[in-house]
Amino acid sequence: MTPVPANVLIVDDDLDTCVVTSMLLRREGYRVTYATSVREALDLAFDGTFDVILLDNWMPEMSGVEVCRELRSHEVKTPIIFQSAAAYSTDKEEAESAGAQDYLVKPVDHQDLLTALRTATNLSYSASTSN
Repeated sequence: MTPVPANVLIVDDDLDTCVVTSMLLRREGYRVTYATSVREALDLAFDGTFDVILLDNWMPEMSGVEVCRELRSHEVKTPIIFQSAAAYSTDKEEAESAGAQDYLVKPVDHQDLLTALRTATNLSYSASTSN
């Protein structure tokens, strides 16, 4: 049986980052949707079925930490990986405290991103099969 590719939501206010990351992930077999605004991202995350969310921390409307908290407060259990230029240890601690599974610092190494996605989608798969 061929595994179903993971469905990834990329949330970043920088369109170039969304496009480049989408191309990279699609080449690896992922299905990708991206959002360049917080409102669009929240709508997609609440309405869509994603296996993992890649989330920037510095966005104009809300921080990624605030977005993560909003999703968790609405019982969205989708694994969240931060992908951000915010590199202080406090940024990572705040993201993890808000419910993130991982925190990668931009520029993100291709292999590190793929490893984080595999780990997150395995967690997501394990949680959905144990219920």
